[in-house]
Amino acid sequence: MEQETDVLGVKRQLLGLCVQMQQDRVDHARKAMEDAQQSANQEERSTAGDKYDTSRAMSHNVRDMNARQLQEALRELALLGQLNPAVTAAEVRLGSLVLTSAGNYFVAVSGGPFTVAGQTYYAVSTAAPLGRELLGKKAGDTFPFRGKPFRIQQIC
Repeated sequence: MEQETDVLGVKRQLLGLCVQMQQDRVDHARKAMEDAQQSANQEERSTAGDKYDTSRAMSHNVRDMNARQLQEALRELALLGQLNPAVTAAEVRLGSLVLTSAGNYFVAVSGGPFTVAGQTYYAVSTAAPLGRELLGKKAGDTFPFRGKPFRIQQIC
């Protein structure tokens, strides 16, 4: 029971770190988007002709890029909000903590490495190549990834 409590604590901490990382991305993208919009608004007041059009278009492109990053960060933050660290499964799925012969992974969103309780964990998205490879695997399964052998030791 104590090991289960420890694993649950680790999963909770990793989830919290991922949420904080995504919230930082949201905040950064919002600020960058606002800055780009403010820059575009200042360019609108300019009377410099072609230079004005180019600068304004560049500011709008930067704003649009940051808007896309904001939407992605918000989507991932919402995904993290749906995870329950207390849920475990026999095979790897979103929210699993996977201990392998080649490292420890938290299947959620890409991030890390994070150090929790003296151990290093990598947050990996299900869209990432390793995340896709891990999905559906069970404890004891082995597979090569980028020329390196992986053996799943435990799924929590």
